[in-house]
Amino acid sequence: MQPQRHIIILALLGMAWCLLSGHYTTLLLSFGVFSCVVSVWLYHRVVEGKLQWITLISPLEHVRYIFWLVIEICKSNIDVIRAIFNPSRIEPQFFEVDTGDLDETGKVVYANSITLTPGTVTTRLRGNRIQAHGLTLASKEVLQGNEMRDRVARLNPDSNRVDHEGAP
Repeated sequence: MQPQRHIIILALLGMAWCLLSGHYTTLLLSFGVFSCVVSVWLYHRVVEGKLQWITLISPLEHVRYIFWLVIEICKSNIDVIRAIFNPSRIEPQFFEVDTGDLDETGKVVYANSITLTPGTVTTRLRGNRIQAHGLTLASKEVLQGNEMRDRVARLNPDSNRVDHEGAP
């Protein structure tokens, strides 16, 4: 790992902390320096450890995914509100979705994205299957369309190849 990267990250974190804090007493500045140093230390541990994929992520794809997920959350909110006003739309059920070739991190992002979407919750992640619970039939259909999984796969295309030899 390049020491310059750590210094740049520390400087950026420090500037962001100062801009967001707006208070410059000795105590608060020391807390800011401490938190920035700990953050850079944690970053170093992650990058030097197993999770080296973090340096390969595509920031533009992440921004696109976040905007898309926010829109999906809004759509799901509307679906839940409709179900509240028209209880005949409520059809709670468990179902499974396939994770495809997502690596471990992709599976976790996918499962968490399902849970973030109103009306659905991930109940189990085992192997290449995610068990979810949906409040309405529409929530099940949206997830089984695999658009969310495909978008998660685009977040880090280099690490979406799973070694199936040790998989259950």
